Amino acid sequence: MKDSRDPPLSDPILLPFPLSKIHSRYSLLLQRLASDEEKRREWQKTPKELLALLILFDQLGRHINRHHTRMKREGPTKGGTEEGKEGGEEGGTARSYPSQGQTDGIALGLAREMQSRGWLSHLHLSVPEHVFALMPLRHSPTVER
Repeated sequence: MKDSRDPPLSDPILLPFPLSKIHSRYSLLLQRLASDEEKRREWQKTPKELLALLILFDQLGRHINRHHTRMKREGPTKGGTEEGKEGGEEGGTARSYPSQGQTDGIALGLAREMQSRGWLSHLHLSVPEHVFALMPLRHSPTVER
């Protein structure tokens, strides 16, 4: 059943870049990097590379998981691909996507890595970049005090 709080898959006002396009462009990259820690290390040589990786897991990971969940719920008629299959591949091979918990955990680790390297400063990041670099910390549960 559709949640009335969910924006339509391609509402140009609420979401100018449709979830299905984010999913089709970045889900394979997310899947590959989620399962390959060594490959993720290759993206951590500079503050901007690490930030790009962090945004992939924190922001795009959320969109991809949201799209995948909605596709399972609504079926292929709304989004153009079958559940668990990616359009354009031979026979639509089944994929296992990293869960929201997995992508959040990786993003949080990347934010902490950025912090430990001293890259969370105006010397390395602009204000908008700094905001995105801190997002995984905002998305993680807060411990009761």
